[in-house]
Parts: sequence; structure tokens; C-alpha cells
Amino acid sequence: MPEVPLIRVFAYGLLMDAGIREGILGRKAVCRPSRVSGYAVSGSVEVEGTEYPAASASDGGDLEGGILKVTQAELGLLDDWMPDSLDRISVTLEGTYPAWMYVLEGHR
Repeated sequence: MPEVPLIRVFAYGLLMDAGIREGILGRKAVCRPSRVSGYAVSGSVEVEGTEYPAASASDGGDLEGGILKVTQAELGLLDDWMPDSLDRISVTLEGTYPAWMYVLEGHR
């Protein structure tokens, strides 16, 4: 069976919750610590009655989180599950790794 390529997603806020990740993906998905420069928490989103931090672009920002590796199908599950107030954008983690990240809508 051919190996399925994995896609990096920068996790912070609600995706740092292992229970939420497992509920969306249907599996345990571990996050390796990471950070992304140029972004900071600037608001929040409500999911199932709980407020979670949400980020936007920020000069000098340095957002701590984790790298979550998913398949293309799982990325689709994340897109479908995320609140409409978040957009998926492309970022570079630790100045090296390309990844997707969900930020406040219109705040790239």
C-alpha cells in the first residue's frame, strides 16, 4: 500500500484540545510543539459553548502551538468543521516548514 502524504496544519487554540482533534479526525493525532511568526491571538471563536483563542496577522507576533499532520481527506474534515469566522491560510512554521493555519476571517 502506498504511503499517504501528510499535510502540516499549525494547531493553536481549539486544535490544541486532543478531544476536539480526535472528534474531528476520528483518530488520536499528536501535535509536536512549534510556533509561527507574524501572528498573535487577537480574538476568539465559540465552539460548542466554549470560547477558544483565534489569531490574526501581527507585526512582531510569535504564536506558540503545535504541528498536526493530516491527510488531504482529514484537511477537508477540518475545513468542514471549523467555524465560518476562520479562514485557512498558508504559513511557514519556524521559518522552514510550510503549513496551513486557521485565522480570523479577513485577518491574513
